[in-house]
Amino acid sequence: MILEARDGYRVYFSFAELMLDAKENPTLLVWEENGKPISSKEQPFRLFTRGTTRNMWGVTRITLVDGHKLADSLK
Repeated sequence: MILEARDGYRVYFSFAELMLDAKENPTLLVWEENGKPISSKEQPFRLFTRGTTRNMWGVTRITLVDGHKLADSLK
């Protein structure tokens, strides 16, 4: 999965990374907090990953890719 922000910042996750420790350290895609929209700086979405430093705000695009096909295309 590739997540992109308004400023061009990208974060890459494998499915295994997201699921490996999901119970203890969930990854959340946030659009509201306490029933109110997140700040305009963080909109439309904020990615929160407990236990890592790969949090981001202003997420505008999420792309799901087949890791094997992507790796083969980069050879």
